[in-house]
Amino acid sequence: MDAFHPDSAGERPAPSMDDAPAAPSGPPASGAERIEQVRLLYAGMPISLLATLLLTGVVAWSAWPVLPHGRVAIWVAAMVAVSFGRGALTLAFRRSDSVAEGVLLWDRRFLVGSLAAGLAWGGAATVLFPAGNLERQAFLAMIFAGVTAGAVTSLAARFPNLLAFALPMLVPLTLRLLWEPVAFSRVMGAMTGLYTLLILANGRRIADTIRSSIRLRLESVDREAALQRSRALLERTGRLARVGGWELDRATLDLRWTSQTYAIHELPEDVDPDVDGAINFYAPEAQPVIREAVSRGLQDGTPWDLELPFITATGRRRWVRAMGEPVLENGEVVRLVGAFQDITERKQAELSLERTARTLEQLTLVTLDAEATLEETVSLVLALGLEHFGLHTAMVTRVEGETRTVLYVHGEGDDLPEPGATLPLAETFCALTMEAGQPLAVHNVAESPYADHPAHRERRVEAYLGTTISLGAEAFGTLSFASPLPRVRPFTAGDLSMIQVLGLWIGNAIQRDRILGELRRSRERFLLAVQGSGAGIWDWEIPTNKVFLSDGFKALLGYQPDEMESSFAAWEERLHPDDHDPTFDAIDRHLEGHAPFEQEFRLRTKSGDYRWFLARGQAHWAPDGQPLRMAGAIHDITERKRVERMKDEFVSTVSHELRTPLTSISGSLGLLAGGAGGELPEQAANLVAVAQRNADRLILLINDILDIERIAAGRMVFDFRVQPLMPLIEAAVDANRGYAERFEVSFEVVERVDDVRVNVDAHRLEQVLANLLSNAAKFSPKGERVEIRAARRGDSVRVEVTDRGPGIPEEFRSQVFHKFTQADGSDQRRLGGTGLGLSITKAIVEKMRGTIGFETEVGTGTTFYFELPVWEGAQPEVEHHPGEATVLVVEEDPDVANLLASVLGSAGYETRVAGSAEEAAEILDRERVDALTLDLALPGRDGAAMIADLRRDPRFARLPVVVVSAAADEGRLALGGRFALVDWLPKPIDRERLVRTLAEALPRDRDRPVVLHVEDDEPTALVVRKWGREMAEFRHAGSLEEARAQLAGDPPPDLVLLDLGLPDGSGLELLPDINRLDRSPPVVIFSAREVGPRDLARVAASIPKEGASADDLVRTLRRVMAER
Repeated sequence: MDAFHPDSAGERPAPSMDDAPAAPSGPPASGAERIEQVRLLYAGMPISLLATLLLTGVVAWSAWPVLPHGRVAIWVAAMVAVSFGRGALTLAFRRSDSVAEGVLLWDRRFLVGSLAAGLAWGGAATVLFPAGNLERQAFLAMIFAGVTAGAVTSLAARFPNLLAFALPMLVPLTLRLLWEPVAFSRVMGAMTGLYTLLILANGRRIADTIRSSIRLRLESVDREAALQRSRALLERTGRLARVGGWELDRATLDLRWTSQTYAIHELPEDVDPDVDGAINFYAPEAQPVIREAVSRGLQDGTPWDLELPFITATGRRRWVRAMGEPVLENGEVVRLVGAFQDITERKQAELSLERTARTLEQLTLVTLDAEATLEETVSLVLALGLEHFGLHTAMVTRVEGETRTVLYVHGEGDDLPEPGATLPLAETFCALTMEAGQPLAVHNVAESPYADHPAHRERRVEAYLGTTISLGAEAFGTLSFASPLPRVRPFTAGDLSMIQVLGLWIGNAIQRDRILGELRRSRERFLLAVQGSGAGIWDWEIPTNKVFLSDGFKALLGYQPDEMESSFAAWEERLHPDDHDPTFDAIDRHLEGHAPFEQEFRLRTKSGDYRWFLARGQAHWAPDGQPLRMAGAIHDITERKRVERMKDEFVSTVSHELRTPLTSISGSLGLLAGGAGGELPEQAANLVAVAQRNADRLILLINDILDIERIAAGRMVFDFRVQPLMPLIEAAVDANRGYAERFEVSFEVVERVDDVRVNVDAHRLEQVLANLLSNAAKFSPKGERVEIRAARRGDSVRVEVTDRGPGIPEEFRSQVFHKFTQADGSDQRRLGGTGLGLSITKAIVEKMRGTIGFETEVGTGTTFYFELPVWEGAQPEVEHHPGEATVLVVEEDPDVANLLASVLGSAGYETRVAGSAEEAAEILDRERVDALTLDLALPGRDGAAMIADLRRDPRFARLPVVVVSAAADEGRLALGGRFALVDWLPKPIDRERLVRTLAEALPRDRDRPVVLHVEDDEPTALVVRKWGREMAEFRHAGSLEEARAQLAGDPPPDLVLLDLGLPDGSGLELLPDINRLDRSPPVVIFSAREVGPRDLARVAASIPKEGASADDLVRTLRRVMAER
């Protein structure tokens, strides 16, 4: 059953919302009650006034014969005046349009009128009272009772008005009667008072009753208005939601419909429906279903909720939702009621959604087919679109300029265009689609604005749906579906969304095919490049630890592809043990700090030998910073390493063979110039000075060549010390002043910073300044002045050297710091120089954590500058107390040995000289030696082997050793910090540095506590020794082996300062050796590595290197030794 009319014959339908009365406005419920009360008061006023005037006449008539006429006349005038005023008030009230807004004012006015009337009547009790006349007193009391009784009916609507009228009227009468001497009068007075109370009580009840009645009436009005609004809202909601109602009487089978039910059936409302006629509106296949539902509902009250096809009176096929349920009385069905809703649009949307879901599901399957070609996948998508839209032809076109080219086509019929066919763009709907930039949908072209378009007029396109195809930001072409027949229904929003999805999918498919093609070509190029370069490729998936090693990678190690497993373990087990930690440290730095990964290491080949490889790689990180994968390549650099080794040996040989004799020459000349051979004649002294100056120039030239080789190999060594900057600048200026005088140029320091200290290698900084000053002197015109400035800039200090030369040409400025370059080749011949100075200068400044640059103007001059960080920490001064110390000089060259002995003797040391390691060992066995200087290039057993022997011998494990060698830097790198040495001094000898180094190394007070500092980084050990030299003697061990040797000596140290990262293991491995000592010293960890709680419990204290200061270290060491 569907929908039924609930109205009886001739009954008017419920009013619409527009017809419903407006909701009450103005005052709230209590205000509405007062309005009604005031209206009742004024409504009863005319009768009350008429009665008042009538009774006034009666009272005046009765009093006229017995009372003075003037008194009676005055009272009558007062009564008439009061009545006239109340009548005027009533007339004003009836004419007022703002009663609701001024209800309180009207209420107060009425209250004043009631009070005036009461007082006027009360005046009668005073002015007209018949004293001594019982009959007239009784008559007056009767009149007052009647007036009061009448007032109850007219004033009880507002009880305060009754009080205002009755009390001023009855109280004076009561008091006057009680004042009479006659008992009867007093009884009447008492009765009047009682009557007053009763009349007021009764008036109160009447007032409450009136108020309740008003409230009920107002509530009834509100309910009726709400009901009217609800009916109107229900009717309007039904129209908007296309929901109708119906009712079927079981006894009579009378069927009633709402107006919306008529509208859904498309019937006029004057048609009387019946049950069979209503069922016949359903589609034939749905009629049995609805008939059964109605029958069961009438029989046993079974409700229903069905969605069925439906045919309207005009023949349109719709979908409706029919609902019904019983109304029971005494358990019996008396009627059925229900709702009837048009759900055609929802049903169509659901069917469209199902069709879209099927299309998308098929599209997903097409996407997952990785083996299908682009042509195959596009053809499948076009077929899906034709089925979805119900059209005949589908095309993908390429639009270029004013031409449309068919790329893919699918459909029915023999007149389909071939792929590659072209048409002028303006003759196709593609032009309109491209212009719109959004889907173009025309379900009936003949009835659209495009009826005269060539696509319709010449190619009979009657229905069209198209969208653009974009490849990223590129407008590629169109996807379109068309038909030679118009569509019955217009295209829906779902159709427009679907073609956009298909257009995006085809665009992505074309772009993906392009990218894959480019990737294939790129991979082919990459593989060819890799094969040509001889590199091996590796890829590491970090979360899973899966590793890919290319066939080329395995071939570099001599393996066939199937002979070596692609795994992390396979690579790690072939890694040389000495390269394991450095390589993994480099990987960790890259993964944790994003530092570039470039590492050299050795791998074991299939034949069992090791070859050198250079690995470069790059990691990829997740958004949360976790590394996901790391990939790169390796190159076999074995041959390069062999060549480097040969070059290093050559450089070492040149360094030794040239610098050693030059050291003897320069040192001897220095001693002669200093008066070691007696005072020289003036001419001889000048000749010695010239010889020494040229020997120094030759040494500098050799040093430049060796420095550039060290820089290229990363082996330049620095002796960093905190020192004032200005003395270094002044020393460099003084040292180069003679050079400037050769060019008739002067040097002048025009700006100073006397309070600034820097942490630099003094020799290297003087080398920087010498290069800048000599360049400025060479390129300045004669008679000019070179200006030197030093100024602080925040945390840095800037040093400038300004000349008045020709400036640097624009085209040469980018090459200023390159090797072997000068602005003009003729300058090199005219002014001298190798073209290495500025390249070396830049490398030195950057190694000292500084920056370098220049400012130039052609024709005016050039300013070269460098900036260094300012040192803010404390630096103790070095004291020289050689005492009776003996220094063993181990040097092959007798001239250099004598020079060293002479320098040390001048400083107050006893010296012994040995020409070989064997001779030195004999002296050490028979004599007490406090320190030794050592040349690495010794005959027979070399200096490095001698150092190893000394550190293994407990007697000499702590003996201070200063390496003085032409190959000092190379030796330091070769030993790699495995042995604790005091310093490394290159030849030619820096006499002041040698003396200062020995003074620092030799203890001044042998009774002070001894601290064994186990540290593989010599600069760190040197700094710590300087920090703590005032409180203890520091001994250095650079490895576990050397530390164990020193612990076995006598006496043992008083405290062990321990680094954890040592070349041959962790510093914690020393703890058992320390605990086995008879008097085990406390241990303080001083390391950059984090110390866990368990390890922290095994030592006395821990100081992290990062951020540590001299005060922190000394304070901790003092506290630990004091606690001991």
